[in-house]
Amino acid sequence: MLADRRPPTDEPIAGQRSDGEQIREAGEHATAPFEGAATSAGRPRLNHSRDRRGSTDRPPPDPGPGPVLGPVLGPRVPSARRRRNRRGQVRFPAMAEAPVPTVSGSRLALIIGSALADGTGALPEHEAQVDTDFGPARVFDTGDAVIVHRHHATPDGYALPHALDHHRTVAALCAVGCDRVLALASVGSLRGWPVGTVVCPYDFYAPGVAPTFHTDSEGHAVPGFDEPWRDAVLAAWDELAASDLLDGGVYAQTPGPRFETPAEVRALARDADIVGMTIASETILAREAGLAYSVVCMVDNAANGADDVALSVDELLRNVAANRVQLLADVNAVVPRLVTTPRPT
Repeated sequence: MLADRRPPTDEPIAGQRSDGEQIREAGEHATAPFEGAATSAGRPRLNHSRDRRGSTDRPPPDPGPGPVLGPVLGPRVPSARRRRNRRGQVRFPAMAEAPVPTVSGSRLALIIGSALADGTGALPEHEAQVDTDFGPARVFDTGDAVIVHRHHATPDGYALPHALDHHRTVAALCAVGCDRVLALASVGSLRGWPVGTVVCPYDFYAPGVAPTFHTDSEGHAVPGFDEPWRDAVLAAWDELAASDLLDGGVYAQTPGPRFETPAEVRALARDADIVGMTIASETILAREAGLAYSVVCMVDNAANGADDVALSVDELLRNVAANRVQLLADVNAVVPRLVTTPRPT
């Protein structure tokens, strides 16, 4: 029987304890990062089973009489997929004019963050603009693979995490003939994993994150990473990369662009191991479009308050720069194998 990851529900949280102590207590029942049965390839693997959250004896709070609702001001906005422009303003496109993208080829796509923008072989002569039903997208077509700079995926320039147009990115990858995606992402550790840990999460935790291409019942879809493709990524990494890739863990997504508060980190640490701002959204839309999607995450910082020290953006940037060299070497060793690896079925 695996240990329950959640803390006892009837234990009070003392206000005098530090944020780091509370976070460690929240995860004290978690399986240690390299414990559990090893796979046949010998790579470290996390245990994936979790107990259901038990009920408590605490009575629910009295909700009171509830708020008094005033009149609705202005016309009701029809149900539609909400897309944001670069300033984070919400737009409502005409969904009838934007069909769901579909896979039409067998090429590899690489979605990368800002830290790897100039080291993966994407040269200026490879840049191309792809017209999609959601607007023009910016990609780098190297012939062997298609590379997307996550925060520069449109001609509009840099976009903050909460304003990224994931619909446009996924549609562009389908349009240029991709059928599988390896994403790379920077994350914070909720579990005490040291800076420089490389993780391939098997699940994500993202309440309220619900992008979709659909306007009908097809939107009721089961999300998740593509397991056969994820196994292929792990196998190639085990064989060719110098870094150990941790097989397992749960990715939590928050909206960004700000980082999380210590209180939010304590809450997330009960159910997740790493935290970022983009991967769940990409995963959901990639699956809707039929793209196989897996991600490799680099731990670039301890989540805010997780090590009893407030997060510093300057320190984060130093860690990103320090981790970049090894991550680039690993990616450039693995990608040629993945280019020639057909999508598993």
